[in-house]
Amino acid sequence: MVEDMTVRRVIAQHDAHGHARFAIDERLEPSPIGARGSSNATVWATDRAPADNQDPRDLAGSLTGLGMDGGTAIRVINVSPGEETPMHRTISVDYVVITHGSIDLELDGGDVRTLHAGDVVVQRGTSHRWINRSGDWARMVAVLVSAAPVVIDGSVLAEVHI
Repeated sequence: MVEDMTVRRVIAQHDAHGHARFAIDERLEPSPIGARGSSNATVWATDRAPADNQDPRDLAGSLTGLGMDGGTAIRVINVSPGEETPMHRTISVDYVVITHGSIDLELDGGDVRTLHAGDVVVQRGTSHRWINRSGDWARMVAVLVSAAPVVIDGSVLAEVHI
């Protein structure tokens, strides 16, 4: 089991003299998702890419969807045993690292892959869901980078929220 659902975030930035300093060192309480105790913590978000490292704003609290339109976001997701997310799509490139346990990734075309700690997934605007069929918690770290929407036969594939 993931012993501690909180996420420690440590943010480093420059002071007025150009020296690197720790600006934030705190624990985030994840927000509940799903019916079985799963949770999600957005660690940081930017409103553009490339990001402005002189802008001290943390935009994580202003996310309205799963990603940040035109920017980036990093999330830690804890998925409880037996939990299944709804099918969803982000207008982003998502780099997902499984850091604990195992979890199935199902695509809307029916393909399924079982992923284990240390595996990395690159989601390129695809519609997908996560299913934890194991008896243990799964933890993932996801970095979302805004992308142009996918267009198939002249139709834009829209973002689908959880």
